[in-house]
Amino acid sequence: KGSPIYYASVSLKNKLYREYEDIKESIFKKYPSKFDIEKYTYDLFIWAFVMLLSRAARLSSKSTGEELALVPYADLMNHSPYSNTYIDAQRSGLPFVSRTEEVALYSDRNYKKFEQVFINYGEKSNADLLLLYGFALEKNPFNSVDISVGLSKDDPLYNQKKIYLDKAGRGAQSVRFPLQLDRYPSELVDFLRLLLVEPEDLGLTTIDRIDFNEPISPSLERRVLTTMISICESYLTQYPTTVQEDELLIADKTLFSALSRQQRMAVKLRISEKRILQQTIKAVEEELLRLPAIVVDDQKITPAGRSFETLDTQKSLSQNQNLNTWVDIRVPKVKDVKAVNSDNKPSIAERRRKRRTGE
Repeated sequence: KGSPIYYASVSLKNKLYREYEDIKESIFKKYPSKFDIEKYTYDLFIWAFVMLLSRAARLSSKSTGEELALVPYADLMNHSPYSNTYIDAQRSGLPFVSRTEEVALYSDRNYKKFEQVFINYGEKSNADLLLLYGFALEKNPFNSVDISVGLSKDDPLYNQKKIYLDKAGRGAQSVRFPLQLDRYPSELVDFLRLLLVEPEDLGLTTIDRIDFNEPISPSLERRVLTTMISICESYLTQYPTTVQEDELLIADKTLFSALSRQQRMAVKLRISEKRILQQTIKAVEEELLRLPAIVVDDQKITPAGRSFETLDTQKSLSQNQNLNTWVDIRVPKVKDVKAVNSDNKPSIAERRRKRRTGE
């Protein structure tokens, strides 16, 4: 539990059960002479779904265009994110004569005798691989953790923001963004700027005239970054174990080998997700350090522990810039954003700020 994949798997299981019930009511019971409910069971329905999922492949047919086909034995080919080998259709027989098509495996390189040939299932995270195919990889360049954020209905600018999002073709309730070990999407920052912008940030302008791809104010940038930290922390609190506990479990070869294969895969998945979340927090805190200081009640405060004096020598506060542009009298607060599995626990940056100010 704790991993987004847990909720995705429960959702998929419920969806499959509802689909089976719909088929049973609309077809099996309507045509009992053709479909014996005693034979067409839910277990058989799940088996059929697994067969379809594991053997289906999109083929570029020369005669009918792209089509979805069941390819027996395709599930025997293991996945590698680094492989460029793929399955596709090709004409069989004599060129320009035969119209018969067959499935072919196109290799990305020469293989030695008895060497395993891998194919690529696509750019999938470990969560996707575990949910759809039952395994996770030790090294996966496409591994990620999805976080979800949405527009709060308590937002005083809710109507304006919803109209803006509707025009942009993006829902207001919940949008998912993938976090990876070495980066987070700039689209997440842009979206949080919109969610967290307040009337004071707008001045005399309106939301539809603002470019959220660029920083709007120092105060808003702090709210965006501290919100990202809070979201990651809220996800981390949902896991029943810490990274250190998972590392000890994996290091204990006797105990770890006693787990089932599925359990071992789940442990590896959750530790990789927690590392991504922790690395994101670290990266965002470093971004906070690059922001200028703020002034609260005549006290100079930095958002993540750096002294104000060091800021005087930073290039971000060059002599060509007005210092007032980078000084904000409002303490940044995390609000107006909903995260999946979120709680009210203050962020690391917020706790540090309170310790410095004695709150």
